[in-house]
Amino acid sequence: MQTTWRQRAYQSPKRFRLRYICYAIVGVVGWWLWYQGAVWLWNTVLSTHFMPIQRVVVTVDAGHIANDALAARVRQYITGNFLVFDVSRLEAGLLQEPWVSHIAWRRVWPNRVEVTVTEQQAVAQWGMQALLNPEGRVFKPPVHTFPARLPQLRGPKEALSKVWQAYGFFQAWMMPLKVQVTGVSLNARGEWQVELDHHLAVLVGQTDVVMRWKRFVAVYAQVLGDHAASAERVDLRYSNGLAVKFASPEMF
Repeated sequence: MQTTWRQRAYQSPKRFRLRYICYAIVGVVGWWLWYQGAVWLWNTVLSTHFMPIQRVVVTVDAGHIANDALAARVRQYITGNFLVFDVSRLEAGLLQEPWVSHIAWRRVWPNRVEVTVTEQQAVAQWGMQALLNPEGRVFKPPVHTFPARLPQLRGPKEALSKVWQAYGFFQAWMMPLKVQVTGVSLNARGEWQVELDHHLAVLVGQTDVVMRWKRFVAVYAQVLGDHAASAERVDLRYSNGLAVKFASPEMF
């Protein structure tokens, strides 16, 4: 018996609904399988048993940090596997070390991580407990690790930047004379004192600091010359000159 066009029209919506239901079921099952697969893959990638890091190589560019001790700390901060490990935790942990300036790292296939640590460069000592790097920033390693013969900078805590800049000024003007500035002090009254080679103290005072220092540099060779090692103190706090105190009164 042939199906009339009216019967086909009546049966078509049922067939469409059944087809859509089948599509929906297949879609839901497919999405669920995809989700479960993605979760499994993600958990596998995050697992420390998947491509574990088997070797950590640490290189330090100077000698104030013990390489073995630092390598142990690096291993402590590296969590995860070769593909996924917490770099921010590694960086934050190592930068807590006062002698560490910055770090660089890279993966070496298939299971090695290389970490390069750049140390702070100490160019001056600030007070009794801190050092300064070339940017004038303070860092505080253990005192027994302080390098010897660093310029000594002293002053109120809030005057750090001012003292650092003054040190740069004083040293720049002494360089042509091949004389090193070994210390700069600023007291609570705003008075400057500079120490040079051979423990020579130069009293600069509060005012006209730039003018006084330039005048001192201009007459340094004439006034001190070969006798600089015998001088104890130079006082620049005069309007038209300076005074020199020698260790031996018979110098002149």
